[in-house]
Amino acid sequence: MPSPIRAVSPPRSWLSLVAIVCLGSSHSLALPPVDDLGPRHDKGGGAPSGPAGGESYEAMNIVLKSRISLQEFDLGMGADCWGYTSPSGREYAIMTFTDGLAFVEVTDPASPVIVARFPTNGSSLWADAKVIGDKCYFIKDRLDTGLHVYDMGQIDAGVVTKVTEFRASGLQWAHNIATNEATNFVYLCGANLPSDGLVAIDVSNPAQPVIAGSYNQSYVHDAHVVTWPHPGPWQGREIAFCAAADNGIDIVDVTNKSSMTRLARLAYPGLRYSHQLWVDVERRILFHNDELDELGGVVPTTTTRVFDVSSLTSPAFLGSFTAGLPAIDHNLYIRDGFVYQANYRSGMRVFDTRADFLNPPEVGWIDTFPEDDAAAFDGAWSVFPYFPSGTVLISDINRGLFVVDPTLALIGGSPASFAFVDGMPDNLPQRGAEIRVRIQSQNGRTVDPATATLTYHIHPGDDGHGGDHGRHDHPVGHYTTLPLEPLGNDDYLGRFPALPCGELVHYYFTVESTDGVRVNWPLAAPLEKHPADVADRVRVELDDDFEIDRGWTVGAPGTPGNNATTGRWERAIPVPTQFAPGEDASDDGQFAFVTGNGVPGGAAGANDVDGGSTTLVSPRIDGREANGRVRVMLWFKGQTLDTGDGLFVSLSNDDGATWTLVESITSPLPGWTAREYAIEDHLMRSETMRVRFVAADANIPSLVEAGVDEFLYTTKVCDPLLPGDANNDGTVNFADLNAVLSSFGEAGFMPGLLQGDVNNDGVVNFADLNEVLSNFGLSR
Repeated sequence: MPSPIRAVSPPRSWLSLVAIVCLGSSHSLALPPVDDLGPRHDKGGGAPSGPAGGESYEAMNIVLKSRISLQEFDLGMGADCWGYTSPSGREYAIMTFTDGLAFVEVTDPASPVIVARFPTNGSSLWADAKVIGDKCYFIKDRLDTGLHVYDMGQIDAGVVTKVTEFRASGLQWAHNIATNEATNFVYLCGANLPSDGLVAIDVSNPAQPVIAGSYNQSYVHDAHVVTWPHPGPWQGREIAFCAAADNGIDIVDVTNKSSMTRLARLAYPGLRYSHQLWVDVERRILFHNDELDELGGVVPTTTTRVFDVSSLTSPAFLGSFTAGLPAIDHNLYIRDGFVYQANYRSGMRVFDTRADFLNPPEVGWIDTFPEDDAAAFDGAWSVFPYFPSGTVLISDINRGLFVVDPTLALIGGSPASFAFVDGMPDNLPQRGAEIRVRIQSQNGRTVDPATATLTYHIHPGDDGHGGDHGRHDHPVGHYTTLPLEPLGNDDYLGRFPALPCGELVHYYFTVESTDGVRVNWPLAAPLEKHPADVADRVRVELDDDFEIDRGWTVGAPGTPGNNATTGRWERAIPVPTQFAPGEDASDDGQFAFVTGNGVPGGAAGANDVDGGSTTLVSPRIDGREANGRVRVMLWFKGQTLDTGDGLFVSLSNDDGATWTLVESITSPLPGWTAREYAIEDHLMRSETMRVRFVAADANIPSLVEAGVDEFLYTTKVCDPLLPGDANNDGTVNFADLNAVLSSFGEAGFMPGLLQGDVNNDGVVNFADLNEVLSNFGLSR
């Protein structure tokens, strides 16, 4: 980010998914081999389940190996990153935060380990760290920390030691750090010392740094300092390429620290805020970020400027290239001709500049901010691509540290493409399933059919009461890899064996090229896998479009959570205002629950939520079956929303005695918006499930309107593997006979509703009794 002194839904009917008219509170339907009900951890319309709580990060040719969240660091929001390789070859990430910095071993990129954390006394958005030898130099902006020096000499033993806090000449802060390891100099950019320029610090003795001089002709936001290699008057001299904020680019001879000399200043076309830059390894081409040109509308998409700096006194602007997205560019670094860019909300982008540095192809990317690519200050802050292993770090403001493998981007892309002939099943019958996958060679490589595999992982579940809820006839909780059967014409068949009912299965596919390049689908597997529930049927426990009253409860005034003076929940045909919906969310109904339905032509705030909150609680739901899921359409809009205002969704498994918050919606929704909540992500299931919606205007009066419509609660169940096995425990015995006799003569709204309905025809009768008796004593 810039220095503070310069900075400036569509209509929905859930039943279209299940193709059935709901007449009662509980019914079921058979699942086809592949259904469109969505994965258990769906985020973003059926994307594979991803790491860290179900998040999924789209990528091209970049493999996410691991992520450490901000919560795990507990040091505030994310900022910059750098890296260190110890003499033993072990690799370490250094990440800075608003409230400190941390050291993380990433030698095994799939299993990072936080080695040390150093909180700071106070918080600041800007923090930077760089390395010379085995010392780390760390400083913050707008916070009186001084320059911290850390000794990493014993980091392999898990020990990092703080050496000093350097504060000579009144040094308190700086915005960035640049280094030149060849000369043992640290350069502070935007320090609090006079002019906020470039301050040179001799760290030959890291325990006793010495300020050697400064460049004071511009604010310097960041710099790249090198020893000039080319013959001529500057050969062997120390040259600083400075991102000089409003002034553009300054090229400075910093060899004589007491008399630094500016060689050139370049104010390039479209200058808004010269933020960061890096020179290629041959010291001829400079790549540059302007942080405010996208935000200010000077350029429509992320723009990287390119300069010829082979003449230090006459640098030339050559042109620019773009990632084609509106996101802001922030920090970039170059390795082996590849430019790695941290572009805020569009994540990390990789360009191959080896053949054409003005029109380089984008060869890889990973989007660490899935919400959007807008020009705003969120997402990827910086990257570090210099580990010997090739592992790359991404520090993200909102989501912590990403550890990625860019190999596929560097070799010309993935060696194989994956396509699923009949789609990707999100539900697997417990009898087993088959998936047909088409794996085709690409990018000049050839797939080795013998290496094609299916790998799956079973997550053990519970019966809602802390016990096991399925027969586990094979190992649970570890990976099983099976070969794919080649069918010819690039098609392969993957076969799942019989699986335990109600469990969550994660699976992925792998293949190698004949020259040993391995690729997975999903790309980030095994960290990211495709989820599927083991189930044969979806059962609808409650479907409510609110056209009739099915027993929802609006909290009485004065009861806990119901202190709103106006805008209490009511079931009504919505009356439109500026912020309230003008119709319900369905295409075949009229009613919804809304907060304080207004009158036609009424003012926007005439009957909105004011003075507190109002609660809406569902009827009791039998959620004992596995894989319970709530789907609902929500409305939330308002104006001048304050802290505490929002629409809050909670679940209960004890009939409303206690509640677990599952989502806080505090920003306006674009209209009626679909939301989905997987029950077992939050609670053990029970027969006394309830869902609560709280609309709140908590503090300063503001306009708050909310709505709830098209509520659907489903679970998933399995058919008996053994005919007559009513309770699906693997044996036909007196328990199954009792299940039939205890419900004899009863009929369900749909087949499979009653446990005694062993032949799944919707009624318990002599056919079910005969099936039990004819198979009595059999086991599977």
